[in-house]
Formats: sequence, C-alpha cells, structure tokens
Amino acid sequence: MYSYGFNQFGGPDVFTDLDLPEPDLKPGQMLVKVMAVGVTPYDALMREGKTQKDRPMNFPIVPGTDIVGTIVKQGSDADQFSIGEVVIGKANIGGYGEYVPVSQKRMVRKPEALPLAEAAALPTPGTVAYDIFFGATELPEDQMITVMGATGAVGSLTLQIAKQLGHRAQAVVSPRNTQRAQQLHADQVLTYDHALNIDELHRTNFLVNASRGADHLQMALDLLKPTGILLSLTHIPNSIRQAAPDITFIEMNDATYHQTGKALNYMVDLYGDGMLDIEVGETQPFSLAGVIEAHKDLDSGHHGKIILTND
Repeated sequence: MYSYGFNQFGGPDVFTDLDLPEPDLKPGQMLVKVMAVGVTPYDALMREGKTQKDRPMNFPIVPGTDIVGTIVKQGSDADQFSIGEVVIGKANIGGYGEYVPVSQKRMVRKPEALPLAEAAALPTPGTVAYDIFFGATELPEDQMITVMGATGAVGSLTLQIAKQLGHRAQAVVSPRNTQRAQQLHADQVLTYDHALNIDELHRTNFLVNASRGADHLQMALDLLKPTGILLSLTHIPNSIRQAAPDITFIEMNDATYHQTGKALNYMVDLYGDGMLDIEVGETQPFSLAGVIEAHKDLDSGHHGKIILTND
C-alpha cells in the first residue's frame, strides 16, 4: 500500500513515497481506507524527532492520527461497525497511508451531512476540548471562561463547548481574528495587544491557554483572579508557577484522558444539532506534494486546521 513517511528526521522535505505491506489487525481493530487526515503539530514534532524520547519508533515512520475513512476489514471482536461505513477517529499512527488500523473504541460514524474536511478536523481538537470540561476540571455553573487562542482548532471548540454548557466566554485572539471570535458568540473579545489595559471586568476564575507556546502565559496570569485555574495545552515554566503561587496550574495534552469515543460522539451530536461551527483553514491533496506543502505551512505558523483529502 502507498504511504507518505520518512526515513530520517528533519524538515518537510524528508517525506517520501513508501510502499508498505498492509498492516495486520489486532483484536478490536478495523482496517480503514483513508479518505482524509488532519495534520497536527504532533505530526511535525514526530517528523523532527522530538517525540523519540517519550515514544521511540523505528524508520520508516508514517505519521497521522486524525482520520476519516471507510472500513474495509474487521479484526476479531470488532463488531461495533460494519464494513463500508465511514468513520471518524484517531489512529495510533500511520494516517498518512492508504490504509490504517484503528481501534473501534476510538471511532464514531461520520454523519452524511458532515463534510469530509470538517470531519478530519475534529479528532484531536475535539477530544482535547471535550476533556477540558469532562476530564480535567469540574466547574461550577455559569462561569466566565477565558480562552486564549479562541479561534484556533482547539480554542474554537473549547469556546463553543463552554457556551453550550451555559458558561460565558471571553476570547483572546490576534486582532485579525476578532470577527471570527464574534461569529463563535464570544461574550467578550480581547486582543493580545490589550494586555496593558486589563481591568477587573476581564479577570476570570478559569482560563484555557489554547495558543501555541508559552509567550502569552504572563498575560494569562493578568487575566486570572488570584486563586483561579490556568489550564494550558503547552508547558508551563516554573517562572510562571512561582509568580502566582495561589493559581492552580493544569497541563494537559490529547493523550491525558483517553476519552476519544465519548468526545467525538459529543462533538458529532453538537454538529447534528446545528450547534458546532468547524473551520478548516486549508486543504491539500492526499499526495506526497500535498504532505510536504502541508508541513511547510504548519512550520510557518499557519493559522487554521490543515487537512489532506483524498477526494
């Protein structure tokens, strides 16, 4: 089967065509023919060799976790779906391939009305956003929740879930994304250059840092009340922790709570009820050239979810 992977670590140009054998299935797994795959920052870290310490792998390596595809084969005990159904979910690895084995527990049926690219944009961002509210924290009702990076893949879903749960939401975005934050029904919208003008009206008890890197964490402290909660998708340096000893700090990633099936069912139900706005920033063809271009855009700090499509 054809796949797009690499035999050395480096930049986007390390990707090459690979001809690999069809993978064997373990109990509870299904073989899915990939129709679309979401490109994630984790894919780039894998390509650069930065995941090897925690997750060592041998070459050739084929990245890709966020997939949409058609079930073509089922292993033993994989009886929750039928061959021919189109599913959304998370593979362990290998989504940049023609076929990928997946656990049935990490897949859900794709609604016919959900476009292919939008479906591929859901697995990792949707799981993380869901886990913020149903795994990492237990928030009282009617909170004002601040989301930094509120128009990104994770941030936009976090903001929308907050609103669906009856919370108020304050978005912090770059100036060019203020209109998008308003479209997502944020109750208040701040920009990063607003940092010098934060007042008590903007301070909240719960803040989600869904932006990349730690550049905005000092502003996050300024936006929090003295005993608030700061949940970050990126590492929180000791200097930030020491500067606010009464703040509760939570670091999380998409592997923290392993609620993929529940999360995706929740997100798909929201979409079916017309309550979820999924934005795709860019699509590329599911080809070697498309993979390389997608990773170049990812490395350049491209804003918005990048999807490889096979249609």
